[in-house]
Amino acid sequence: MIEMLLLLGIAFLGIYLNVWFLLVASQNKSFLYKKKVAKSFPKTSLLIPAYNEEKSIARCLSSIMKLDYPRNKIETIVIENGSKDNTAEEVKKFKWAKLIRIPQANKAIALNHGLKIAKGEIIGIVDADTIVEKSTLKKMIGYFDDKEVGAVTNFIKIDRRHGIISRFQELEYLMSAISKKILSLLDSFYIVPGTLSLVRKELADEIKFSSDTLTEDMDFALSLLKKNYKIVTCLDATVRTVIPKTLGAWMKQRVRWYRGYFENSIKHKDVILSRKYITLGWFVLPIAGYSSIGIGIYLTFLSFFNLLHSLLISLRSMNYIPLIEQINLAIGNLPKFNIDLLFTPYAIVFFAISIISSLLVIFISLNFAKQIKKRNIYIIPFYMFVYYTLIMINWFASLVLELARRKKKW
Repeated sequence: MIEMLLLLGIAFLGIYLNVWFLLVASQNKSFLYKKKVAKSFPKTSLLIPAYNEEKSIARCLSSIMKLDYPRNKIETIVIENGSKDNTAEEVKKFKWAKLIRIPQANKAIALNHGLKIAKGEIIGIVDADTIVEKSTLKKMIGYFDDKEVGAVTNFIKIDRRHGIISRFQELEYLMSAISKKILSLLDSFYIVPGTLSLVRKELADEIKFSSDTLTEDMDFALSLLKKNYKIVTCLDATVRTVIPKTLGAWMKQRVRWYRGYFENSIKHKDVILSRKYITLGWFVLPIAGYSSIGIGIYLTFLSFFNLLHSLLISLRSMNYIPLIEQINLAIGNLPKFNIDLLFTPYAIVFFAISIISSLLVIFISLNFAKQIKKRNIYIIPFYMFVYYTLIMINWFASLVLELARRKKKW
């Protein structure tokens, strides 16, 4: 009975979150691509931390050079932090870019060094592997006419696709763009990524960037929200970013991101269940965040346990039982939790609705992102079951590393 209730509870939470997303997205459809025409063009300082970025920094600076924004209102500062390659030499080819060299290979320290000399009213945080589209800065800057806006982010797309992992990430980034916009409309978006996020200079000077977590962008964003400023997303402004090409590189990136999530959750625990942050502290972080992660890890490893249990039974009987009987025996010895309960009428209905609503979320997100294409549609089933499983494995690994207090690696 308890197991049945647990399964139904998991299915209900999935349905609830999907329905919530669909309702909020539909209600705010007209605001997703709402444009903010800038009344003025304040001076903007773009800070680019660069560690071993000789292969990408030139493309980044070239895209900045082409920005449709008054040239005398853009200040570009590259902070080369401890590179062992020719990053600095590549930067020197762009005479208009200021170059700072520091010995520490640390992004937060690099950004803080850039802040010290930046003269702009607005600070732009730009990763060295980001390619900014021509009109992006002009489209984003208009949001600062609202004095309550502390930071502005944009629509992040991947630069190039390399195999199945890249295809999965492309779909993930498209869905994430709509999710970020919806959260920003609810004043609950909590990241200022290094893909040209814009921040008011006085707030950046006050908060600064911290090195005590692996994701300084989440730490900064939560600190900004706690000062009662908004973080908004402009879907009309796009940038492209380089993504990991291999499974190993992708896993390394995700473990860093997810460990940073746990670290910042602890550092900013005062936000959770606070009356001051109703949506963020009562729903987004504890339910859409922690609960979803916990359930995902639980279901993923329950499935692995069942498969392993079946495999062991098959191997133990391999020498004296025919193959057909081995298969029947393995299937028959799967834990009843996963077989009997999963195929009861109530469970079938709940999980069917959960899967259908998840598919709707993906299709609605792609539609709002204007990316209903064959290559995205074909990959959805694999995304839901294969990529999601890989994501949960990384969440589990990140949790174990945090609990074991393993050394942090950027």
